[in-house]
Amino acid sequence: MFAKVVDLYRSTGRKPVVDGAFSYEGAYDKGLADKLEALKELPQHFGRFLEVETSPEKGCSFTFKLPSNEHGKFFPDIKTLLAGSTSINKGVFPENIYIVDLNWMYSDKNAPEPIANLKKVCRLVHLLSELAIGVDRETNRAFFNLFFALPQDGVKPPRTFLIATKVTPEMAEVRLNHLDLLEQILHPKNSSKPNLLERVMMFRLSIADVLDAAGDCANPFMIVVQEWSKVLFQYRINLQSYVHGFSFEKVRQEVARAELEYAKSLSEILGDIAGKLLALPVSIAGILLVYKSNDPLEVWVLSVGLVVVSFILLSTIKNQKLQVKRLQHSFTMAFEGFESRMNTYPRRIQELLAETATQLEVQVKSLNNTFEILGKVSWLPVWGVAVILAIKVVLFFIG
Repeated sequence: MFAKVVDLYRSTGRKPVVDGAFSYEGAYDKGLADKLEALKELPQHFGRFLEVETSPEKGCSFTFKLPSNEHGKFFPDIKTLLAGSTSINKGVFPENIYIVDLNWMYSDKNAPEPIANLKKVCRLVHLLSELAIGVDRETNRAFFNLFFALPQDGVKPPRTFLIATKVTPEMAEVRLNHLDLLEQILHPKNSSKPNLLERVMMFRLSIADVLDAAGDCANPFMIVVQEWSKVLFQYRINLQSYVHGFSFEKVRQEVARAELEYAKSLSEILGDIAGKLLALPVSIAGILLVYKSNDPLEVWVLSVGLVVVSFILLSTIKNQKLQVKRLQHSFTMAFEGFESRMNTYPRRIQELLAETATQLEVQVKSLNNTFEILGKVSWLPVWGVAVILAIKVVLFFIG
């Protein structure tokens, strides 16, 4: 029935609406006269004629009082629609309406872009009211107050966000995409699917994350509408982290175990030669015995013994240095698999891998420096014996 009223309004050239009525005056038209006769039989809640004249002699003229109730209502534009229909703020798009400046009626198949966008915003309100951790419907009957929250994160305390679902004309200019994703999560038919509760919680956290990143704002709902693509992106990140959560924990354990084993192996390398290094102070002290001895045989035996001991120490140190190099190579091979997937891991895992590699590199460098110093000290008995023997030979020929 309301469609007949809109059809009459359109057929008369969409005359200005003044005080809820529009008027027409023109030549007689059989088609228009038939429409006027049909509308006379309409119930009054669909509107009524204040005056009407149809005759071939006087033409067609009338003034029609438009309806303004649930059976039908005209709105000059979207701004007026939002001001006069609070159901949109609650996720219910009104029926039996006509927007004058868009020439659009609710039953038209093709809706203009602002109306299509507005319907998606309305749908988003409905979905968010089901997603929120709390919904206040009583404080203000014109819209919902939706509550979202972020848990404590490090030094940041728990945060709560209040979204008042007041739809504004600016939202009719925003294109909302992929609402089906949230609708599928909240659909009752999927209630038995595994990990559904976790998905709901992740979507809540994604919205709260976007609001937290936006800081203080006068209209949080506008932020959600404008940044909906960011909400979806954050949800995908949270979902990926959850799906790979067990893998990440396994990676963390494997990294920690590899670090422990490698550090232990490096410590054992130094421990293996610790006993042999005790011969080094004895060898250095033996230089004094060579220097004080006047017996050629004793000098010869002591010198050969010191050289042999130094050779053994140098060979041992070289072997341990090669062992460190082999361990470092095995460490590199073991961590190449982790490093190749570094970008797919959470930040904490990335930091753990970087810290592990740095610490072990420092330990290897420290161990190599120790071997370098020990190698140089191990040459002291050799050079000491050589110098002393040279002195004794010179003194022998001088004497």
